[in-house]
Amino acid sequence: MLVEEFEKVRNPSCRRCTVPLPIFRPAPDPYAANWHIGATRYCPFLCHLTMAEVQARLWIRYDMLPFERATGGEG
Repeated sequence: MLVEEFEKVRNPSCRRCTVPLPIFRPAPDPYAANWHIGATRYCPFLCHLTMAEVQARLWIRYDMLPFERATGGEG
């Protein structure tokens, strides 16, 4: 989902940047997601800002399942 959203709004001049995999973590507050992608490297085409905007837009709408639940293990 992150990749699809990023591809829709990325600068077509940059083909170097990719979306990092999201990392599960406990939500820091009731309004934040339980995942993050961390800091991205600077891009002259501003992909680092575009990625932050995509993350912010999806962060408020989606959470990840914890690893134990996603694989069906006991948790």
